[in-house]
Amino acid sequence: MKNALNILTSQAEKIYCFGVCEYPVPIQQAFSISETQKIEMFEPESFGLRTQDLTPAYFDAGQFYWGTAQGFLSEQCMFSDAAIPYILPKYEVHDIDNIDDWVLAEAMYIALNKITLSKTSQE
Repeated sequence: MKNALNILTSQAEKIYCFGVCEYPVPIQQAFSISETQKIEMFEPESFGLRTQDLTPAYFDAGQFYWGTAQGFLSEQCMFSDAAIPYILPKYEVHDIDNIDDWVLAEAMYIALNKITLSKTSQE
């Protein structure tokens, strides 16, 4: 997070910096399912395209928000050219809204701790 603050303070034209993360799958191929089980793509024109050819999309990770006093007082939207994103690795971002999210977060925590312990013991 300190790096994000440094990025913000080094760019005078920006008033916000916050953590973002890339969606794990292309949102262009997302679809909805109605109560009657009807499937409808949000962007049907993206059907059949290779995922690596689609534009990456990002979401607000909700982990931190840096801003200047001017920025917060102006109430200018963070999701604008007034902000600079600080891209976080996917393994550091977990939004916990349900039991599936909790289980995944626990599994990632255990896996990351094993990696850390393994690196520490090798030093």
